[in-house]
Amino acid sequence: MESIDALQAIERGQKVDQATLRSLGLAQLINLSSVSHVGSSGTELVFAGFTPQGLRLLKESKSSLASQLERQILNVVVRGFLDRHEPTSTRTLLQQLKCSIANHLRRLSDRGALNVVNNTYLNETYLPKAIAFYHCGDSAALAFARRSTEVVLRVLPILFDRELEGAQGSDQKQFTAEDVLKEAQTIDSSFDLNAIFTGLYLAQEFSVFSMMRKDDKQVGIISFSLGERVYEKQYLDWDDHIRRSNTALVNEWEYAQRESTPNPKKESVPSENEPTLMPTVDGPLSLFIRDADANSDTHKPVREETMKNLSVLISHSSKDQQLASALIDFLRSGLGLLPRQIRCTSVDGYRLPAGVHTDTQLRDEVKSSKVLVGLITANSLASPYVMFELGARWGAGAVMIPLLAGVTADQLRGPLSGMNALMCSSEEQLHQALEEIGGYLGLEVQSAAAYLKQLRSVMQQVPDLTAPTTRMGAQTKAQSKKQIPPTE
Repeated sequence: MESIDALQAIERGQKVDQATLRSLGLAQLINLSSVSHVGSSGTELVFAGFTPQGLRLLKESKSSLASQLERQILNVVVRGFLDRHEPTSTRTLLQQLKCSIANHLRRLSDRGALNVVNNTYLNETYLPKAIAFYHCGDSAALAFARRSTEVVLRVLPILFDRELEGAQGSDQKQFTAEDVLKEAQTIDSSFDLNAIFTGLYLAQEFSVFSMMRKDDKQVGIISFSLGERVYEKQYLDWDDHIRRSNTALVNEWEYAQRESTPNPKKESVPSENEPTLMPTVDGPLSLFIRDADANSDTHKPVREETMKNLSVLISHSSKDQQLASALIDFLRSGLGLLPRQIRCTSVDGYRLPAGVHTDTQLRDEVKSSKVLVGLITANSLASPYVMFELGARWGAGAVMIPLLAGVTADQLRGPLSGMNALMCSSEEQLHQALEEIGGYLGLEVQSAAAYLKQLRSVMQQVPDLTAPTTRMGAQTKAQSKKQIPPTE
C-alpha cells in the first residue's frame, strides 16, 4: 500500500495491517502506541496520531478530512477538556486563534466532532467527541483517550455483575468514578481519576448508562446506573468506532470530490432556442425528472448549503404529521441533531426553505441526504409521492432505513419488500434504529435516559396494526392496543 493511500485509510478510521503501521512509523509519518488486549499476552501497534510530516503529506494530496485550522480548533477543545475538565467557549477559541472560525465550528459540530453544550452568542461552548481526539494532532491525548475508554468499558460489566448478585427488588445501584477507579487499578495500577473522568465521558458514546448525573459544568459524570447493554460493549473496537464516527466527514469529502470532478457522460443542456424532447410530466414522477429550473442558479446557493447540512430526510405522508413530529423529537434527543440537519416537510421548523423550487429541492434532498428514514404507514403506502421518494433512494443505492408503523413487512411491495424494516412499535428496534442512524452520521447515541420519553412517545403514536387487504377488500385491526410501559 502506498504511503498516501495508507494515510488516507487511517484518517478515515479504516484498519491497516501491522506491517503498514510499522512502515509509516519508521517513515515518521504517524505516531504509534503499543497496546495489550484482554485474554492475550501479546501487544499490538495502534495509530496514535499523525506527525507534522504526515499531516503535510495529507494536505498536499488534498485528501485530508479536516483542515489545519479545524485541527487547531479540535486541539484547543481537547486540551480544555483534559487540562481543566471544562468545555471551551467561542470566545476562548477566538482569543487563541485570532481568525474567523464560525463556519469551521458549525462544520465540526454538524459532522459529529464537537458537541455543542451552550449556544449563547460568543459564549457557545464545545466539548470533544472521540474523533476530536483522533483528528486534533495530539498523539498523547489520543492514546490517553483510547486507553481510558477501553479500560472503563472493561470495568463497567464487572460492576453490573456485582449489582446482579445483590438482593432482588432492591433499588437500581448508583456507581461513582471511585467505584470504577478501584476496579480499573486491578487492570492498570497507573490509572487515576483523570483517566476515569475521560473514560466515563467518552463511554457515553456507547450508550452504556441507563441513567447518570453530571457535574455543574455538564462535563463530568458524578454517578450513573447500568443496564445489560454494557455486555455488548465489553470489548471495545476503537478503530471501528472511529470509522463509524468519521462517516459524516468522509461522506462530505466524497461529495465534494464528485462535485469537483467533471462528468464526461453528462448530457449537454439544450440551448435557450433549442426545442426540447422532454414531455411535460405532472404528479410525483416529475420530482425525479430534471426540469428547466434544476440547472438555474436562482436558488443554487440555498440548495447547496441546505444539502451540505442535511443529515436526515424523513419521507412520510402528511397525514402522519404527529408521528413524524414524535420521530423528530426522538432523533434529536437521541443523537443531538440540530433542526437544520433534519428535513420533514409537514412539521413546522423542518419544512423546505422559503422560495426554493419545491420539486427540485425535494429531488435533490432525496439523493443527497446522508440518511433517509422511510416512515411507512397505511397512509404512506397509499401515497405516490412517498413511494417515488423511497424508490428513487433505493435506485441510488444510498442509505435508507424503513420504519414500519401500523403495517407489516409483508405489505411492502417491489424493491422495498427485500429490505429489512424495523418496527416503531418495538422499543428494542427503535434503539437499534437510533444506533444505526448515529453510526451512518458519525454521531454518538446519548444515554437512554435522555431519549426514553421520546422513544415511548413514538410508540404511542403508532396506529393499530393493519393487516394486508384481503380479496374481499376488508381489513382487520389488532385486537387490542399495544401495552407501553409508563414513562418515568
